[in-house]
Formats: sequence, structure tokens, C-alpha cells
Amino acid sequence: MEPKRAVRNLILLTGLLLHGCGFQLRGSSESETGLSSSRLSPIQILGLEDHTFLRRELENRLINAGAEIGGNTAAAASRLRISDQHSDRRTLTVDNAGKVVDYELSESLSFALVDSTGNELLSSQTITLTQTYRSQEIRLLGSEHEEQAVREELWRRISDRILRRLSAQLR
Repeated sequence: MEPKRAVRNLILLTGLLLHGCGFQLRGSSESETGLSSSRLSPIQILGLEDHTFLRRELENRLINAGAEIGGNTAAAASRLRISDQHSDRRTLTVDNAGKVVDYELSESLSFALVDSTGNELLSSQTITLTQTYRSQEIRLLGSEHEEQAVREELWRRISDRILRRLSAQLR
């Protein structure tokens, strides 16, 4: 019975120490982002077509950070302008037969945040991410799905970086 009590006390003590030092999982507190403030919400996203993966991902992350998403220009307190979005794929390595073994995918975009009067709250910044993946020539359909999955992961990471930069600049 004594070892179970010691383990329980150790877990409790660890939890108290982590909480006491201010430890929080990344993205677990909406107050840390500053995106819920009334001067920024609702935020309108410009430059991305409706129903694209990147737009949905950005909207979800902004909502989770405490921001409201505004659909029309008149109601928006601020505008997140996305521009210069670029996707690229290049051959990285080939085998002895000249067939592609690895590809490198890259996603890039620029973004800026302005208030309802057009004043710049966050100047234009560019994010570029790259990732490699191995081509599955035998499974052509699987290779296309893998490329799409890698692109979606890049868009998730870009969304995270946009939110972190907004948060850092608006504190």
C-alpha cells in the first residue's frame, strides 16, 4: 500500500510544480494570443478562396485562439490579408533508371494584419516551408495522396506560424 501512496504523492507534487511554474501546453490559453481583444475581433480573412484547406485551417485556429471570424468587410474589426501564396514541387533525387525517388514540396505565402481603417497592425511577413517525401512509383494513387497529405501538413504548420507571429506582435 505504501508504494502506491508514494507514486500518487509524486504525481500530485509534479502536477503542482508544473502548474506553479506557469507551464501550459502551447495554444491552451486564449489569453496568451491576444486575438480575442475587441479591437481585433471579428477578423476577416482576405486572399484565400472559401472552402480551401488552408482557409478552414486558419479559421479553426483563429476561433480556437478566441477570435471571431467576420464574413463581411463592414463588420470586421481587422483584416488578415494573405497574398503571394505559392506551391512548388521539385525533384530531389533520382535512381539509376532515372526515376524520381524523392520530391521536395514547398509552400509559401505572405500575410499582414490591418485594422478596419487600414492602419497596419502587423506588417507584411513571408512564411516559406519545405518538406521532402519519397515517391511511391508502384502505388501511383498512393503517391498522389501522400503529396496531398504532406501539403496539408505544411498548411497546418503555416497556420500555426501565422498565429504565433500574430500573438507575439500583439502582446
